[in-house]
Amino acid sequence: MRVALVTNKLPHHKYWAYMLWKKFDVKLILHPKNNNFIERIKSKRLLRKGYRKFVAKILSFVFNSLYPSSLQNSLNRAEKFLFTDYIDRYNEMPEKIKKDVSTVNCQSSVELIKDNKIDVICFLGGEIAKKDFIDSPRKISLNYHSGFSPFYNGSKTIFHSVSDSKPNYSGGTLMAINEKIDGGNILAHYLPSINEKDTATSLFMKGIVGSVKLYYLILTSIIKNKQVLGLPQGKPLKYVTNLDWNISKDIQLYKFESSRSIINFTRKEKIIFYPLNKGKTLDLNYLEKLVS
Repeated sequence: MRVALVTNKLPHHKYWAYMLWKKFDVKLILHPKNNNFIERIKSKRLLRKGYRKFVAKILSFVFNSLYPSSLQNSLNRAEKFLFTDYIDRYNEMPEKIKKDVSTVNCQSSVELIKDNKIDVICFLGGEIAKKDFIDSPRKISLNYHSGFSPFYNGSKTIFHSVSDSKPNYSGGTLMAINEKIDGGNILAHYLPSINEKDTATSLFMKGIVGSVKLYYLILTSIIKNKQVLGLPQGKPLKYVTNLDWNISKDIQLYKFESSRSIINFTRKEKIIFYPLNKGKTLDLNYLEKLVS
């Protein structure tokens, strides 16, 4: 089975790519172009929800730039501590399979998938794909969402769940991709272990390790010619955008983590697998019991 990966270039993305390349027949790794800071700001359309939210977002940028214990600085430290070794391992992988592309949605990216006879595309980050690219592999396109769908969909969902004092809803979701953001059929859920020393950052990083476990399960099933239809998730119960993370969320997260209330939510790691569930629906009551 011929696999293509779509991801970015942070250390945790390189860890993920290396781990899948080591296990499966990865023929392509596509890296969509990263816009510069000004372009990223423009793309987020910060004024679309009014000046008050715009100011709150700018204050979050400032806080995360200056405060040593901020979320962004915590993420940067965790990247270096956990995944730095994988930068060298990634660099040792064949250069011919690594492709920088302007976007996965251009015709040349679609042709790369078809010319290399890719069976499955796997996403971790990357960018939002459109129909032509989603439909370009011979079997299926998959995405790992760092959030517990459909309870938390969108951007920074693990951090939202912790700042909402609901760290038990931190997790990840492997889904088939459709044109709706985080809206495809759910194939598997990953719930990281939680201990009294965990933070939103550590739970996010555990989810990256969990993403590899879920991809191992699903890709192995596909290799065995098993169908992986998954379960439709319906309307997300909470959908958050990049604009919804602002200075108030930074403060909420800081207060929760400082209180060490996470000790009330300890649990063991859980993997929930939905390989073939035609005609069934996602049981939200069952999922809520799993996280309680």
